[in-house]
Amino acid sequence: MQSGDTLVDIINPYFMNEHYRMNYEWYAKQVLELNNITDPNFIKAGETLKIPIYIDKGAKVN
Repeated sequence: MQSGDTLVDIINPYFMNEHYRMNYEWYAKQVLELNNITDPNFIKAGETLKIPIYIDKGAKVN
């Protein structure tokens, strides 16, 4: 994480995947809960976040 990054900036590369059909707000909530963050406006620069990865069993495999 760098100064000025928002939660959206951080999780978009993990969420924006053609195989994921998750609700964005649900995924953001999972990231906050996993990292014990109560206010997404107070994430510190340099902090390392745990990012959940979910496998979509219904996705088509090329």
